[in-house]
Formats: sequence, structure tokens, C-alpha cells
Amino acid sequence: MSDNSVSFWKLALEEPFRWFFPMGVGMAILGVGLWPLYHFGIWENYPGFSHARLMSAGFFGAFIIGFLGTAVPRMLTAPKLRPLEVVLLAGFHLLACLFYGFGWLAYGDGAFLVTLLLLRIFLFKRFSKREDMPPPGIVLAMAGYSMAMGACVIFLLNSVFGLGFALHRVAQLFLYEGFVLCPILGIAPFIFPGFGGLPNRHNFPECRSPNAAWRAKAWLAGVIALAIVISYFLEGLGLPWMGGGLRLAAVVYYLIREAPIGFPRKTSGTLARLLQMGLFCLAAWLVAVLVWPAYRVALDHLLFIGGFSLIVVGVASRVMLGHSGQGHRLRSRIPVAWVILILLLLGMASRITADFMPEVRTAHLNYAAAGWILGVGLWAWTILSAVRTPDVE
Repeated sequence: MSDNSVSFWKLALEEPFRWFFPMGVGMAILGVGLWPLYHFGIWENYPGFSHARLMSAGFFGAFIIGFLGTAVPRMLTAPKLRPLEVVLLAGFHLLACLFYGFGWLAYGDGAFLVTLLLLRIFLFKRFSKREDMPPPGIVLAMAGYSMAMGACVIFLLNSVFGLGFALHRVAQLFLYEGFVLCPILGIAPFIFPGFGGLPNRHNFPECRSPNAAWRAKAWLAGVIALAIVISYFLEGLGLPWMGGGLRLAAVVYYLIREAPIGFPRKTSGTLARLLQMGLFCLAAWLVAVLVWPAYRVALDHLLFIGGFSLIVVGVASRVMLGHSGQGHRLRSRIPVAWVILILLLLGMASRITADFMPEVRTAHLNYAAAGWILGVGLWAWTILSAVRTPDVE
């Protein structure tokens, strides 16, 4: 084993994002790649459910777990995760993804539930040893995390007892949307303004106990999380207009109030543009599914590819550059990021239009997969490679 390999594994055991971010990219490429493999007759099983689980639990889940496992102990000024804890998390998460890939959904849901439970236990241990409070948006992040756990429980119970379509649909919305949406909203006030040199609205003086201002923002985050949970139950009960309208109001209100989404041109770099486009796609999706609920499956990719993916790429890039001594690049021009943006948007457009053009649907699905894989692969090669570089600042 080379010195570089030893160095990387040492870094990965100290900062979980260095392992989970690359694994998330691998699961994303696998989850999308199942479609062309199926269309060309190489993969026999229809990949619909495997694709959805690999993208939500495998791709987005890896980034959420890696981010929380690295950032929360720092925010708490508490001990880092221990190497054994990181190995356990990575092992169960990888096991879940393997089960999902082969279509063994119940086993995958069980393994992913164990992964989520382990991280919750590890983080609560750090919370009891904290010297500082995390940003109040952590309430939203933990709500999304709890939705994913609840989804896994519902999926498992449904596979045994048959709980019905309504609950199954709620579980899908919890895992595929809420699990990612709520953490994004939770970190938005703390991270998004920094891309444009704007003030952090969730930055409070170091204190082990919350003050009145912290509690007020935490209560707001809790109310927004509750509104999102209710919106998913309404949609599961067959009331998409009510659910979608409530979710639109909650998300837009919170972002406008807590996280400025306009960045000054002179101080923001290319990564800020990725984030802006992701937020635009997120807002467009909230409106689109409300106006055209019959096209929910197609329009959801406006959220998954354009919204969630671009935001995750932007935030993950910030984490990696900031932890590899390249913080100066956060507000600089990164030309390759524009290529990544174009590839992902082309993939998004191909996937959305596929459901409106049945005669060429298969071709459009393959184009979408190609755009996605090329975009994410280019990001991994040019920016994700920073996970191998220690922070020297």
C-alpha cells in the first residue's frame, strides 16, 4: 500500500466526508447506470425501485451522513467520531447500497435504518459532551433524518403487514424528498450566505446552553419541519394541492426569512452560481408539481437533478475545498463548474422530457443517464479529488 493510500485512509477515519462523498458518487453512477444497462439487456431486473433507493439513500444519504458526521462534532466543539464508528457507518451504508443494487429492498432498508440509528447514537454522545450549541437549523436537519428513519420502518412493516398505499406513499416522500430537503433548509442559513460574503444568520456566540434568540430560530425550524411532514401526509392521502401548497409556503418563507439567496456578483464565485441554479430549480419544482400534479414523476427530476444535486455539489465542494487548504477557491471562477452545470442540466432536461415523448422515451432516459454520469464524473475528477488533500490552513 502506498503512502498516499495510508494518508487517505487516516484522513477518512478522522473526517467521515472524505469516505462518504466518494462513495456517494459511486452509488449515484451505479443508480443511474442501471437504466442503460437495463435498456441494453445487460441488467435483467427492472431498476425502478433500486434506482430510487440508490439515489436517495445511497447518493444523497452518503453526503448527508458524511456532512453530519464531520460537521456536527465540530459545531458542538466535541470529540470527532472514532475510527471504529466511521467504519461501522461506512460498512452498514455500503451493505445497504449493495442490497438496493440487487433489488433486495427490505434488506437494504434494514441496513440503512441501522446506519441512521448508529449515526444518531454517535452524535447524541457528542451532544452530551458539547461545549457549544449547533446552529438552530439543526432541528430541520434532524427532522429530515428522522423522516428517513420513519420511511425505513414503514417500508419494513409494509413488506410484512401490508399497511396500504397511502402510508407507502408517505414513506416514499419522506425518504426521497424530506430526507434531503430538510437538511438543505437546515444548513441554508449557516452556509449559503457565505458563498456571497453575506452575514451568517445562524451564527451565535459560543455557549453550551441556547439563548432566547437561538430558541426562537429553533422553534421556527421546528414549525417548518412540521409543516413539511404534514404536507407529505396530505399528499399521501390524495390531496396533492393542499400538500404541495403547504410545502411551497413553508419552504419559500423559510428561505426568504433565514437564508438570502441572492449573491453579490463581485464577491461570489462559480460555486455560488451552481447553488443559485439549484435553489431556482427547487423553487420551480415546488410550483410545477402544484400546477401539474399529473406529471409528478417527470417533474420530480427537476428537484432531484436540478435542485438537490446542484445544491449538494455546491455545498460538498465548499466542504472539500475548505478542508483541503483551498478555501480561496470558494469565491473564485472555476470554469469546469460551468461544464458540470451544463451536463447536469442537459441530463435533467432529457429525463423530464422523456415522460412527455413516449416514442423516444428510452433514448431520452439514456441521454439523461449519460449527462448525469459525465457531469458527476467530471466533478469527481476535478473537485472531489480534494478529499485526498489534508487541510494545511
